[in-house]
Amino acid sequence: KMPDSTILLRIFIAGEVRSSKNSQRLVPGKKGKARMIQSEAAEAYVNFTAHQWKQNAKAFREAAKDLPRPLTVGFLWVRGTKQTYDQTGPLEMVLDCMTGKKFKAIDKAMPGFAKSASWINDDTREEICPLLYKNHVYDPQNPGVHIFLYTDHPIETPQV
Repeated sequence: KMPDSTILLRIFIAGEVRSSKNSQRLVPGKKGKARMIQSEAAEAYVNFTAHQWKQNAKAFREAAKDLPRPLTVGFLWVRGTKQTYDQTGPLEMVLDCMTGKKFKAIDKAMPGFAKSASWINDDTREEICPLLYKNHVYDPQNPGVHIFLYTDHPIETPQV
C-alpha cells in the first residue's frame, strides 16, 4: 500500500460468496425458449445477505459521496472451503449486489428494496475500480467478503 492512500471504510458481508457467472441454470422460458437464471446457491446467497447489503448501504454511500470517481474498493475474500476459485465470478456477484441488481426479485415483494440496498449507481469503470488482493482468508466458520473503501487508488498507473 502506498502511504497516501487511506482505507476510509471497512464492511464485512457474511456468507460464502457465490459466482454470478458460474452459478446459473437453464429454465424454460416464455414461448418455449430457455433462459438462464441464477443457481439456487447464488439465489440463496442473495437472499441470505440482502439485509446486510441494505444495512450497510447508507454508511457506504455517505463515506463515498465526496470521493472522486471511480471509487477504489478492495475485496478480501473469506472462504469457507479450501477449494480453488476464480476471483471474477464472486466479484461479479458482489458488484451486482452493490448496485442492487441482484435484489430485483426481493423488490417485487418489497418495493424500493433494491434502491435502498444499493451502494453504487453502476459497476462500470467510471464508477468503481475494484482491487482484488492476492491472498484470501480461510475461515470455515465465518466466510464472506471484507469490503474496503479507499480515499484514492493505492497503486500508481504504470507508464506505457
